[in-house]
Amino acid sequence: MAGFAKDGATMKDALDLARAFHALGVWSHAPLDIEAVQATFEQQAESETGFLAYSRQALIMGIIAPVWFSPGTNIGIELIWYSRKPADGQAMRRAFEEWATAKGVSEVQFSCMANEHEAGVRRLFRQAGFEPIEIGFRKTVAWDSQQH
Repeated sequence: MAGFAKDGATMKDALDLARAFHALGVWSHAPLDIEAVQATFEQQAESETGFLAYSRQALIMGIIAPVWFSPGTNIGIELIWYSRKPADGQAMRRAFEEWATAKGVSEVQFSCMANEHEAGVRRLFRQAGFEPIEIGFRKTVAWDSQQH
């Protein structure tokens, strides 16, 4: 199990951070189902391969998964990482890395949104020893908010 709250934070704090991240994120056009978010947070916190950590200022959730072509090679993958303060976000990143390393992963992967913060986030990752590995693209082909 790898779920913890820091600085007296509660699940409400984690959900507030998830709301803020959603509002800024690439999926802000999709409805936010906060009950589903809470269920996912709770599931990951209880899972042997899931990680959830949050404070009043930062949130991170990630998983350990095998590389698709090498089932014996596990990597840590960040699923959500959001912080109102860079130092708090870096502390959460380090906590995830430490947990994933203790679980025996060979690498950890993070992503960042292509927005006005991208240059700063890239700089932080490089300073922490990360290197870019891929660039993601998205194209909306059909979207019906009534169905989602």
